[in-house]
Amino acid sequence: MFYKTIVHIFQWFIKLVYKIEVEGDTNLPEGPLLICANHISVMDPILLAIVLRNREIRFLGKKELFENSFLNWFLNKLGVLPVDREGDSLMMIRDTLSILKDKGTIGMFPEGTRVKEVDPKNIKEGIGLIADRSGAKVQTFHIDYPGRALLRKRAVLKNSGIVDPEKFRERDLSNKERYHEITLEIYHKIYEG
Repeated sequence: MFYKTIVHIFQWFIKLVYKIEVEGDTNLPEGPLLICANHISVMDPILLAIVLRNREIRFLGKKELFENSFLNWFLNKLGVLPVDREGDSLMMIRDTLSILKDKGTIGMFPEGTRVKEVDPKNIKEGIGLIADRSGAKVQTFHIDYPGRALLRKRAVLKNSGIVDPEKFRERDLSNKERYHEITLEIYHKIYEG
C-alpha cells in the first residue's frame, strides 16, 4: 500500500514537470522479472515506477543512501535493497534471488551508477549471474531526457525488448561465460534494442 501511494504522489508531481513519452509496450510479462535500464538521472527509478505501475518494483540502491535515518526508513518502506558497490554483494544477490523466486519484480541499473559515457565496460557482470540463477526474463528499457516539450521537460522511456536467460543454456558455455554473454545482451538491448 505504501509503495502504491508514493508512486501515485510522485506521478502527480512528475507530470507537472515532465511530459512522459513511452515508446513500445508497457504490458510486462507474467512471472518473475528483472527490469533493467540505463541510468542517467535520479529520476530514472521514479519514471520506471510511474510508467510500470502495474508491478511493484523492488529497486536496488547504493548503500550510502541508507546512511540518512529518514531515507533509510523511507527506502525500506518502499522495499529498496541496499547495494555495496565497492564490497560484498552476496546478501543483495541472495535477497534478489529470493524475491524473484517468489515471482517478484526487481528494478536495477546494471551500470551501477549514473553514466555519461556509454561503454560496455560500465555494465556489472552481476546482472548476468542474477538472470541466469533466477531464470527470470529481463525486460530492458532505454531512458532519455531529450529537452523540452513546450513548458515541461521531456522524459522518454523506450521498451528495448526482453532477454531470456534460458536461451543461453543451449550453448556450451561455462557459468562465467554464460553470465558474461547474458550481461552483454542486456547491455546491447538497452542501448541498441
